Amino acid sequence: MQNIFNSETGRTLMASIDHGLYMGAVRGIEHPVEVIKEFIECDLDGILISLGLNKISTELFKQKKVLSKILTLDYILLSKIPGIVEEIFANCAFFSVEQA
Repeated sequence: MQNIFNSETGRTLMASIDHGLYMGAVRGIEHPVEVIKEFIECDLDGILISLGLNKISTELFKQKKVLSKILTLDYILLSKIPGIVEEIFANCAFFSVEQA
């Protein structure tokens, strides 16, 4: 937890970029690796990220200024039709802790 919270303020500012797991491509973040590059330049403390996006952006996190990562291991099913938000039908584990 010490890597997530700012040691001076005790607070954290995080961004989420795990939407693709259950929403598909989201307008404005169609190129999530580029968005992560922008997040790294901001004064964020961390990022909520999917396992797949984590795999394709690993090199970015080897830089000197790095964000803490929290991996998303579950997803919510919002509809029976992709792109249509109706209600939460299910919340399911997408990956195991061992896979993460």
